[in-house]
Amino acid sequence: MDVNDLKALVEFGNLEFLIKGAVCAANGMTDGLERDIDELKQALVAERFCYLDVCLAAIKIRVRCKLDQYWMPVRKALANYIHKSCSTLDNRMRAADKAQELGNFVLAALIGEGIDPTEQKYDSLLDDLPAAFSGTAGEAREIVRQALAKFREARKKTSEKNRLAKIKYEHDSPARTRRLLKDRLRGVPSSKRNDAGRTLFHDVVTAFAAEFSVSFLQHLLSEAQDEISRRQNVVSTASTRTRPQ
Repeated sequence: MDVNDLKALVEFGNLEFLIKGAVCAANGMTDGLERDIDELKQALVAERFCYLDVCLAAIKIRVRCKLDQYWMPVRKALANYIHKSCSTLDNRMRAADKAQELGNFVLAALIGEGIDPTEQKYDSLLDDLPAAFSGTAGEAREIVRQALAKFREARKKTSEKNRLAKIKYEHDSPARTRRLLKDRLRGVPSSKRNDAGRTLFHDVVTAFAAEFSVSFLQHLLSEAQDEISRRQNVVSTASTRTRPQ
């Protein structure tokens, strides 16, 4: 047993002591408590990317503690043990409580796809899955694949929407456009600057097309072309000056 294993064992011993003390102080049900503690221990020591088992075991302990005043010390110790904040543990436990309503086949299919249903970013995915699923494992896998494809497409669209919103903010004035163009062209070889300028202003046109007039977009494009021409002239002049006589 190495030092890290020994440290983890001591920390879990302290956590187990806290749990038993909290349940006794709350006059909670002690029948099966050892089993629930062992279940939590097995979940904590397992190699994992998913916190579902840890959170489901923690929910059983919380129920036994009854009141928050008895649960809070256990909550803090458990959060420290898994290196998460107390609020993160709370959020993950709420998500686990929601996820367990989906049924074992759906949960297994999610985990098989590399999804940790306790992560907050998957809330909308869980909402799209059927509660208390009673079909086969194969049907559950297909349902999860379809829901996951829909979820990823929605996130992709949201990401693109945010990207265009950022572009609109960056280009809400000609002066800001010029500054961004200068930054974008810095370090770009003169032979590639036209392509760089076109790429930048294709994004700008896409972002603004629904809200601004054609004349404003033409103005932005003119600004870009002027800046590209000016920089090409500077490079050309500098090359002429440094050319041997």
